[in-house]
Amino acid sequence: MGDPLAAVSRSLYGDGIGAATDWLETSRQIVLQSDWSGIERHLTATRESFSGAPAKQESLDELLNYLLPHTHHMNYAQRLSSGRSIGSGLIEGVCKNLIGQLLKQTGARWKVPRVNRMAGLCSVMYSNTWNHLATCPPPRNP
Repeated sequence: MGDPLAAVSRSLYGDGIGAATDWLETSRQIVLQSDWSGIERHLTATRESFSGAPAKQESLDELLNYLLPHTHHMNYAQRLSSGRSIGSGLIEGVCKNLIGQLLKQTGARWKVPRVNRMAGLCSVMYSNTWNHLATCPPPRNP
């Protein structure tokens, strides 16, 4: 989807600088410094300020609907204050390179299910969740 905040900023204020840039930067700061309730308040207040513009309100509604299923992931301030990453790009890059090297070794033959398992292990290992996973009870077979 790209940057949904930037897309909404353009739909509200058009391209360029000024109000669009100010709204976008304010929105990004709220996302980084608040939890879901702060983001929701900001978007709702913005929506109310465009009461005579249904297309702009619809753009904000779409953003709220896009973010709503992800509210439990949006604790960026808490993650940053504890020194944890808020993006997945670093982990994805490491896994892509590591798995790519394994798959491309001379004579290597991999089956898709085994590659998927390797990718899962790589993600766990590089995302600092390995120790947490090691303390979890094993899954029960139904």
